[in-house]
Amino acid sequence: MRYRWRDLASVLMSRQGRKSLRAGQLARFWPLIRIFTTVCRRTVLRKVRVVAVIGSLGKTTTARAVAAAIGHRDPDGVSNSRNALALDLLNHSPWSRHAVLEVGINGPGFMKEPASMLNPDIVVVTSIASEHIFSFGSLENTRDEKAEMLRGLSPEKTAILNADDPNVMWMAGQTAAGIVTCGFSDAADVRAGNFEILPPDGMGFLIEAEGQSWPIRISIPGRHMVFPVLAAVAVALIEKMDMSETCRALERIQPQEGRMQTVKLPSGAVLIRDDFKSNKESILAALETLKEYPAERKTLILGGVSEIQNSERYEFYRELGGKIASSADLAFLFLQKNSFRRCRNEAVEAGMDPENIARVNDDPLAALPLLPSDLGEGDVILVKGRTEHRMARLSLHLMGRDVKCCRLTGCHLAVDCGDCELLEQLTAYSPLLDPNLKQDRG
Repeated sequence: MRYRWRDLASVLMSRQGRKSLRAGQLARFWPLIRIFTTVCRRTVLRKVRVVAVIGSLGKTTTARAVAAAIGHRDPDGVSNSRNALALDLLNHSPWSRHAVLEVGINGPGFMKEPASMLNPDIVVVTSIASEHIFSFGSLENTRDEKAEMLRGLSPEKTAILNADDPNVMWMAGQTAAGIVTCGFSDAADVRAGNFEILPPDGMGFLIEAEGQSWPIRISIPGRHMVFPVLAAVAVALIEKMDMSETCRALERIQPQEGRMQTVKLPSGAVLIRDDFKSNKESILAALETLKEYPAERKTLILGGVSEIQNSERYEFYRELGGKIASSADLAFLFLQKNSFRRCRNEAVEAGMDPENIARVNDDPLAALPLLPSDLGEGDVILVKGRTEHRMARLSLHLMGRDVKCCRLTGCHLAVDCGDCELLEQLTAYSPLLDPNLKQDRG
């Protein structure tokens, strides 16, 4: 983020401002930091087993699951590219057994440098989805770029692939490394079966691998959240960890804030917070979870769709309407008028009462008066939204936080709403919130 000189004093008085300035200055030295980190990886850190987690969706949860499974500290998921990634690796000592790192990219040509710098022993690929589709142009280009992390792997190293994602499985032909597959597929090396949602939170399923099976219950709901656990088990098997302890560690994992996080509200209703991202694949996955979740009344609050190409809009919003009708009883959507109309028409055609699906403008908190006044036991609310629309503010308000932040759209702060120092302030203006000054979240 670039600030004006006249704003410098105000920025320096803010914790987030100081963090932003520090990140901006470090970015100037990225070439030197990369070289230094690369040398350290091949010398003093050469015996550290590096696990790199890549993919479009699910990286943070997967990295946290892998870390838990092998007894490693929680990875730093605040930023996952360039300097932050280098500094996270350098934070390990030569005596560290493992380093688990989440690797993100923003566009073509980004993956080659971290691949060389990290020189990973194990690479986990979660999914290939439409995130950054405007930068890559197609899923084929996305998968090709992410495959750079695998192409340099030697035969004694391992790539762990999502068996249920064809674009991830394509990568098996891009590397000399050994391949381990994970998923619901019967052909997967590490498989999941007997899946069920277990309210008020979590899910249970059976893990099968190497002729053995382990029942497990995780405090994160959703079929799309099964892969992180399977990948963690695959890493644990490769690293010859005790599987009983691994399963116990995985069952202790709590969801990352805003990523399929279930919260019991004071009213007795269950809130599912999935307000961190909102591309089309993650929306459909969250709706599938809402559909399977046992509840008397299901409410969806959707804060827009990110990174969808114009050629896909018509069909996607029609598909979305059908999915909403089959998943939710009430729906409040922050969509443009044309998109909402297509979505609503399809939902009504699929049998949804037209009075139960409404469009909401701009302010996430504007959905509050529309919620049923008798929310309680038997209600589940899914809040899903684009990061920049800050739907987390609605979730936090429902959880009892005194949300006063007046910047309701276009916020580009690289900080979660729950940690933001401006959340409970009636701030008329702050240079941190200038809509013309964008900050890359990595």
